[in-house]
Amino acid sequence: MAWRLWPLLLPLVLASGAGAQFPRVCATSSALRSKTCCPVWTGDGSVCGNESSRGACQVPASDGHAKLSKRDFRKGWPKSLYNQICVCQGRFSGFDCGECKDGYRGARCEQWMLNVRPGLHEMDWAAKQRFLDYLQLAKTTVSERYVILVTRNTSDINSYYFHNATVYDICTWVHYVAAKPIKSRDEPNFAHMGPAFVVWHRKYLLFFEKEIRHLTQDEDFALPYWDWTRSSTCDICTDDLMGSNDHTGKLLGTTPLTNWKTICNYDGDDEDNFQLICPDPIGEKTFITRKPGGDHRAQSLPTKIDVMRTLRIAEFDAFPFNQYAPYSFRNTVEGFKDSQHPGKQMIGLHNLVHIYLNGSISQVPSASNDPIFMLHHAFIDKIIEHYLRANSTRLKSYPTHQRVPLGHHETDYMVPFLPLCQNIDYFDYTVKFGYTYSSAPYTEEDKQFKIDSP
Repeated sequence: MAWRLWPLLLPLVLASGAGAQFPRVCATSSALRSKTCCPVWTGDGSVCGNESSRGACQVPASDGHAKLSKRDFRKGWPKSLYNQICVCQGRFSGFDCGECKDGYRGARCEQWMLNVRPGLHEMDWAAKQRFLDYLQLAKTTVSERYVILVTRNTSDINSYYFHNATVYDICTWVHYVAAKPIKSRDEPNFAHMGPAFVVWHRKYLLFFEKEIRHLTQDEDFALPYWDWTRSSTCDICTDDLMGSNDHTGKLLGTTPLTNWKTICNYDGDDEDNFQLICPDPIGEKTFITRKPGGDHRAQSLPTKIDVMRTLRIAEFDAFPFNQYAPYSFRNTVEGFKDSQHPGKQMIGLHNLVHIYLNGSISQVPSASNDPIFMLHHAFIDKIIEHYLRANSTRLKSYPTHQRVPLGHHETDYMVPFLPLCQNIDYFDYTVKFGYTYSSAPYTEEDKQFKIDSP
């Protein structure tokens, strides 16, 4: 079902939110006309939980880099749409300040938690099946918290349409919006080809994880990672796990993914129409496809040696801070440089996995239609954590150069998350956000890790 903004028939579902664009309560004519996204927290009946000292309705601070644009609402995020939002205090979070910051739980967000993300190969069959069941539930349950925006003219608020979407499809849309080209697909977008690649995807996985916890009421859910260095081929593309495929790329087997339909399909043909957002998500749909090894550019997966070589690169990022940056850990792990010769342009690591799988996951903006995306990026995040842990001085290495691309500066707000978060907020050890990885280099002291409240 779709709703046009004027008049808007969208039902208001007042639910505490984790953080992404367009909570239902902010996708209303009154909210967009007033440019205000300050919902009432149902816990105390006050705006942004103000009476409980959780937050306040405020004008967001300027990050100094965003430029308001009628042509592309992402450039001025969030002021292009909302002049006032909930700004949460202390350990509180959520678009209405009704939730806890990453790593905390409890009625007053006083309990710190440390979840361990396991390797998919380490999980027993029951745990794997539970993960598949959660994915299926997310794919088939309409989100109570969020809607997705569809428009062919972001400068005309009268053309905005909001669609119901499932919990999983909401997550797909979030990646689509950030990854859609700004000028062309060969230049940095808000989530790729720049230093924010590592932090934007870290925040994205936390958002996905929190949405699964909210849906399943399983507070201990932790996203598994896929260690693709264990095999030169896709060893999780099996009938009983993530799905095998026939010669056309159609998924086979007993996995529920066989019947998953994709949204926001993107093949690059509309890259010059920057105002187009998620074309016709409820129209004709396609199914997830994969043909591992079918692209001549990627005949096999990256190796452990590739990872180890990348971890030895000293500098986190380098001028010009895009896909051409030489001797850059970020650019090499993202997959634009040769791990053995990091000054040489080639397809490697992160990019190589996407291209090797050769299907839905290979189209950058809409890649997260295939849930292998989540498993793959969890492993990339694990590699990044190893890199940061190897030398504590790297926590101060996020680039501040003026040539850093739009959306990738340390103080830029991540598109399209609410409540607002800056790139630098997630450039830290994973324990700060309440998770670590199995076999990750963390210490006993981490279990006592605390975040000082502001």
